[in-house]
Parts: sequence; structure tokens; C-alpha cells
Amino acid sequence: SSGWIPATAAAAAAAPGRERAKVVVDVLRQLAVRFLAKEELESFHFQRDFLLPFDRVVACCRWPDVRELAVCCVGQAVLSCGPGRVRSGWRVVFKVLTAAARDPVEQVCAAAFQLLERVSADLFLHLGQAPPVPVARPTAAAMA
Repeated sequence: SSGWIPATAAAAAAAPGRERAKVVVDVLRQLAVRFLAKEELESFHFQRDFLLPFDRVVACCRWPDVRELAVCCVGQAVLSCGPGRVRSGWRVVFKVLTAAARDPVEQVCAAAFQLLERVSADLFLHLGQAPPVPVARPTAAAMA
């Protein structure tokens, strides 16, 4: 595992300024998109390594807009390469979705449900099946 990647995520979550945190998350997004576009061999886990920082940002960052950005970045990384190419990254994707779905800020929670809908629809299409019927998104009040 690349040690500097989690350290960068921790820096994003604890950055002294919101704009600096956004820049760090965007750099992580660029790296994740590049590495998810590459074929991952069975014994490697670089997808997981490059997505794991987003989980830390969603779980630890104090700014809701940065947490929402992290969710959107995970979505862009997964959807840009196609869900069929994701291997070791799935567990982290679902950890990000779970953490974001529990977020007290409705925009972060809504971003998670939107990403889940898009990824599941793309995955079903990849598998040659019709996507499931979308379910109603719970509101923050319903989740409390």
C-alpha cells in the first residue's frame, strides 16, 4: 500500500482551509481516475489504495461541501472507467456510500444515493440486465 496516499487524505480532512482541502481532494480524484482506468491484476490492490483516501475524507472532514466533493469524486472515478473494470475498489466505494448516507447534512447524503443509483444502473447495464426501479431517497429527517 502506498503510504503517502492515506497521509494526503488525512491532510485533506484536517487542512486548515476549506479551499486547500478541496484542492487535495481534487488531486486525489485525478490520481484515482488514472489508476482506475488501468487494468488491475488479481493480486494487486491499487484501486483500493487510490480510493481509500476518499473514505477518510468523508468520515473525518469537518466541511460538508468537501465531504460531498469526495463522494462525487468517487463517482467520477468509478463511472469514468466503467463499473465492470472496478475490482479491489468496490469495498471502499461502498464504505464511502455508507459513511455519506449516514452524514447529517442532506446534500452529502443525497450525493451518496445519487451515486448509488448511477453506479447500480451502469452495473446492471454492464451485466446485460435492466436497471432496477429507483427507490425514493430518504430525507435527513427520515434518517434521524
